[in-house]
Amino acid sequence: MYSNFKEQAIEYVRQAVAEDNAGNYARAFPLYMNALEYFKTHLKYEKNPKIKEAITQKFTEYLRRAEEIRAVLDEGGPDPRLMGMLLWPPGLRPNLRMETMGRTGTRRSFVPV
Repeated sequence: MYSNFKEQAIEYVRQAVAEDNAGNYARAFPLYMNALEYFKTHLKYEKNPKIKEAITQKFTEYLRRAEEIRAVLDEGGPDPRLMGMLLWPPGLRPNLRMETMGRTGTRRSFVPV
């Protein structure tokens, strides 16, 4: 059972990335979230520190991407100004942080770090 968590997470990531690259963000988001749950469970059992570090690094990348997608989905669709950012491959995407604006905290934008 232990080894199935990692394999299942990888399968979810493959599907999520395919949907993400196709621009299907509503489909990609839950796939990323499922992958993160499986990775999190796998990390509880992983003993090898190097493997654990590598998985943790990937976990962080996928979490950031899921947060980016969620912000776009919460706004009701892609903001044309952000579309270029959404299409960047994870390793080449500019370093941005999410900024919450307004009294209700519902308006979000990406700003350079």
